[in-house]
Amino acid sequence: MPSTLLTLPPLDLTPSKDATRPEHVAQWLATLPAAPASTGALALLEAVTTLNRSRMAVANRRSLLALFQQAVDTRRPTLLTPTTRQGVTLQLALYEALFTGHRRVLTQQLDAGHAQTAFEAVAAALSVAGLLIELAVREHSALPPGFWLRCHQLYILLRAQGWDRQNGQLPSLGIRYRELLLLGLLPAGRLTGAQFDWLTPLLLEHAADLELRDTQQVGHSRHGYYLVPDADTPPQFRHSPPEGGGLQLEFGLLQARLRDRLQHNRLAPIDGIDAHELLRLVLTEWSAPNHHTPARELQQQALLIHSGLTPIWFVLAGQRWPNAPADPPPPTPAIVMIEQSHSQTGFTLHGEAHGLVLREGELLLCRSLYEAATWQLGLVRWVTTHQDGSVLNCGVERLSADAAPVLLQSGPAHAFMLALSLPPLPLHNRQPQLLLPGRPFARLLECRLRDRHGDTSLRLSRLAQQTPLYQLVEYLSDNIH
Repeated sequence: MPSTLLTLPPLDLTPSKDATRPEHVAQWLATLPAAPASTGALALLEAVTTLNRSRMAVANRRSLLALFQQAVDTRRPTLLTPTTRQGVTLQLALYEALFTGHRRVLTQQLDAGHAQTAFEAVAAALSVAGLLIELAVREHSALPPGFWLRCHQLYILLRAQGWDRQNGQLPSLGIRYRELLLLGLLPAGRLTGAQFDWLTPLLLEHAADLELRDTQQVGHSRHGYYLVPDADTPPQFRHSPPEGGGLQLEFGLLQARLRDRLQHNRLAPIDGIDAHELLRLVLTEWSAPNHHTPARELQQQALLIHSGLTPIWFVLAGQRWPNAPADPPPPTPAIVMIEQSHSQTGFTLHGEAHGLVLREGELLLCRSLYEAATWQLGLVRWVTTHQDGSVLNCGVERLSADAAPVLLQSGPAHAFMLALSLPPLPLHNRQPQLLLPGRPFARLLECRLRDRHGDTSLRLSRLAQQTPLYQLVEYLSDNIH
């Protein structure tokens, strides 16, 4: 299987020299704040995400990824103690970023013909995937989009490389993939944390006993659990093999080993848990067609959010615009909230603000926490909070997925102000617009617009929308210098 078939983000960033020096990155990691835990975790997540999109030699990437892996492992207790929804979401996102990083190393090693280090990269990727799914299942959290597809891709690759079975024995890579499949089949909604903690080591101990058969070896009418390698789904119960082919999970040997332990009472006792009844529940899930667990679908997604024109302007400007103001303000921490529903015109958010200003008329910048997706600009239209003010819901109107940072000067005697440029939307009959702070400008006021490419003379033509904090103004361009 060619490495190009692995799903990875684009390599569209060129890092600075300091960002590629392990000693510099180690010093930066040491400065990350320990409290609040989310602040350091978000900074670490941004760093790993940037690494995954940066062009660099594989040896350098491996060194930096090792530093980030150590930092993620070190910060896990702080982020998950006590266990909160935001802490779990951030930890999952960090694991997903590391998962992507190891798969990036894998592609580079395969392309260079380095089989041994490629083997190690697959092992590291599957190990992080195990940490990710174990946390997600235990805490009843949704897996990142694309998780199962990427795991299946790794398994196809390791089979193609001959790493699944060697000399008739199942090596560690094949076992680790089977561990992921078993975790994905657990009836998590019916397990307490203590039950999960007892059951998981027992199942993983016997993961090597789970057999995977190509559907060509299975009768057309045979029901069971099947996985489709090119689908983003865990194994699912079917009454017949999938038409496009796949693999069937054969539980016979695994069930026999576990039943033997049940019969001979060779199960580790634990207070408050009926071990025999718990194991029988799992065995029933695997064997009874009428009691199978349907695949869980992702109903919500976690979003990374910034608020306010100034923080949003500098996030969009990044470090690549020489015309940006020389002294940016201190970075404002982003927060993580859950998108509960969405439509073409907007979406609703749920979560804790953690000091971020979320009010009616406020400007928001959002993107998926799990991938380097496009930033979405929106306006808060309504906000409701719980009585203690800790958790809120808010409705957000979509403005643009292509907003760009610009500077606007309303006259020769005035300083340039921060603004955002929104491109036209012909399908919605929307003209080019500027998002500006404050009260509306006079109609046909002549201004100077400065962006990455230079200066433009324009006239403000119409006030399209007004909030207590911002205005959206249409404009007419005169000329470009």
